[in-house]
Amino acid sequence: MAKFELTDSFIKKHLPPKRMDIVDAREPGLTLRMTPTGRKTFSVRVRSRDGVEQRITIGAYPEVTLKEARRRAAQKRAQVRDAMGNLNQARQAATAARSEAPTLQELMDEYKDLKSDNLKIWKKTKRGGRSEAERRIQAVFAKLLDRRVIDITPDELAEVVLKYKPISGKSSANGQTQKARLYLMPIMDWAAGRGRFRASGNKRLPTLNVADLRDTIDPASDAPRSAAFAIASWIRMKWRRSCPC
Repeated sequence: MAKFELTDSFIKKHLPPKRMDIVDAREPGLTLRMTPTGRKTFSVRVRSRDGVEQRITIGAYPEVTLKEARRRAAQKRAQVRDAMGNLNQARQAATAARSEAPTLQELMDEYKDLKSDNLKIWKKTKRGGRSEAERRIQAVFAKLLDRRVIDITPDELAEVVLKYKPISGKSSANGQTQKARLYLMPIMDWAAGRGRFRASGNKRLPTLNVADLRDTIDPASDAPRSAAFAIASWIRMKWRRSCPC
């Protein structure tokens, strides 16, 4: 694990050939994880007075700047220190930190870890590649992956779905967007404790106030397949939400 003083210039430009962790020499415990895909995530390693080490996720770069990551790292260390060495309290502090502001990608990773053993769509390919659900969601909702999930609105989700353009160059991707929407829906329900995830023991704790994908249009269901009609429907939906009447 490399260790040196991180800079914004280095973080922006560096793309490692394989996943690597870099420890910041300036802020104790602050770690930057970088992957070949360009994903860069801050975390902090802290040790409570009873000697238990924890890794607390801070957030993804550049949504969380280096300056902000250092500030949060110091804050998390203080929280664990204030737990007076109580292991349960330290773990609760770590859980609270992870749930403060998970991004859409981080929330999906949590759900994937829970479901990859028993749901085929979340299983990796035979060659170890990304699962069907992960590939679909990352393709369609790419612009929102690093956003805090509690900040994403139904309007933004609908806009991404309706404006998605497939790499193949086809004018329509209704089937792909429908699958991505259906794969993401249970993740959001699990996070919010909605529907079949309402029962205690079956929902994420703590629950999050996240958008309901049922409030977004499904271009591949009842609506005509033309992009113009879909966009017009989305505009009408936005108007109804903002209309004071």
